[in-house]
Amino acid sequence: ARTAAGTQFNGNLIFNFSSTGDIQIGINGGTSTLADTRTITVNCAGTGCDDLQLANFTQVGGTPQSVTLNGSGNARLTLGPNSVFNAPLTVVAEEILFHSSTFNGTSSFNQTGTASMGSRGGNIFADVTITDSGSGDIHLGTNAADPGDLFNGNVTINITGGGRFRLGSNTTGNL
Repeated sequence: ARTAAGTQFNGNLIFNFSSTGDIQIGINGGTSTLADTRTITVNCAGTGCDDLQLANFTQVGGTPQSVTLNGSGNARLTLGPNSVFNAPLTVVAEEILFHSSTFNGTSSFNQTGTASMGSRGGNIFADVTITDSGSGDIHLGTNAADPGDLFNGNVTINITGGGRFRLGSNTTGNL
């Protein structure tokens, strides 16, 4: 799935972190699909979670997904490039990065950490809630070469931890 095209996950995806290290899916051009009715589970033990990157990843069907990464102080979830979630998605992570991905279901993202995260543009959201409950900032659209982000539904932004939210930091065409 990291470099190979067409990887099919027909069972649940379970990611176990028990020490430092990253889990990377599709980052070197590989593509993968999570079958309908299957879920993603993340277990953070020991030193907590590190980085989980889901690139060129497609979640099929309407099964809601919930991903939580915590415990290390910089547990990061990177969504993209070119990932598609077709069902509702709930994410809680110390750091969240978006990169040219599509979220077709109602989504909720809560960044809890202290780092300021600069996400690339080109993301497409249906109804979305973005919460910054940490002290770090959330920046969308930081790469001027990317298209702006597109919001096709309601957008709710919650700032509860002292960080800031910035849309279109360097991109144009954010709608």
